[in-house]
Amino acid sequence: MEDEGVYITNILNYSYMKNNIEAFKQDEESSLHNIDYKLTYYKQWIQTYITRNYGGKWNELRIKTIPDKDNEKNDVFETLHIHGNSGEFPRYYSSKLVPGLILANGNTGFHLSNDSSDVNTYISRDAGLTWKEVNMHNKYYNATVHDNILNII
Repeated sequence: MEDEGVYITNILNYSYMKNNIEAFKQDEESSLHNIDYKLTYYKQWIQTYITRNYGGKWNELRIKTIPDKDNEKNDVFETLHIHGNSGEFPRYYSSKLVPGLILANGNTGFHLSNDSSDVNTYISRDAGLTWKEVNMHNKYYNATVHDNILNII
């Protein structure tokens, strides 16, 4: 699969914050000098987005959580958020040696969670188009390629 132009990023989604602006203003005023509180507060607005056309259009990552074997239109999807370069969890893994493969720790829901009980390990084999949960806990992983075999530790 060709995966050029595919980028994943975590953003502070200000448009969602704007919908709750009164609560945001009150929290902002009461915690103006408390940096730790602000960082914790802002983390609840971090969301993961993907582009497949060099940034032309950004979409949320979606994961099928309840497949319907009889009718794909009835499948249930949730929003997936994955950890990038910051935080206490390892960043997602991808390599040109294994085109399309992405391993990531993350969670489903409204925003990226830093609570380890919420974070699981996910895999995509098609450059982020579809995702599957592979472990119900977050894992540290490393991948190497030897003679066309992928080893995940």
